[in-house]
Amino acid sequence: MRITFVGDIMCELSVLKAAKKGKTYDFNWCFDGVRDLLKQSDYRICNLETPMAGEAAGYSENFICFNAPDTYADAIKNAGFDLVATANNHTFDRGYDGLVRTIKVLEEKGIGYHGTSLPGQERPEAFYFDLDGTKIAVVVYTYGTNYGGSGGKCLAEGEYEGTVNLLCHQTRSTYLP
Repeated sequence: MRITFVGDIMCELSVLKAAKKGKTYDFNWCFDGVRDLLKQSDYRICNLETPMAGEAAGYSENFICFNAPDTYADAIKNAGFDLVATANNHTFDRGYDGLVRTIKVLEEKGIGYHGTSLPGQERPEAFYFDLDGTKIAVVVYTYGTNYGGSGGKCLAEGEYEGTVNLLCHQTRSTYLP
């Protein structure tokens, strides 16, 4: 059994510009150099470091706050990824609405995810999958999140408590196991 883990994939401004094809975006080329390697694996996981909050939320404009068109998810699926990690410092780059929309896009495209959940939704302890008769669990957590696109700090608290898997509460300055 072969499982491939890929680090951060994100929609930086330079990638967004290169993917623009008229009024649409095509990101499939981003994975051309690794597509054959990915095909050699039985299961593929990557860290999705960008929300897909929709065009109205504004696409990536700088190097610290991202947002990708929905076709980014198509390219992830076409590259063969089975699971994306969604808990990371860019989870709230477009606020809570961006998180909610990202989850819905992933679900519509049939891409598994772990690390975030919808407000009020039960948060699974892990993402489980079966490979060659072996049950495998993947857990995804982050140390914290960046500032949201609104310029305000987005904390996973109140009604949004549990929407992102955090190693510790974001108001704590150090991680305590």
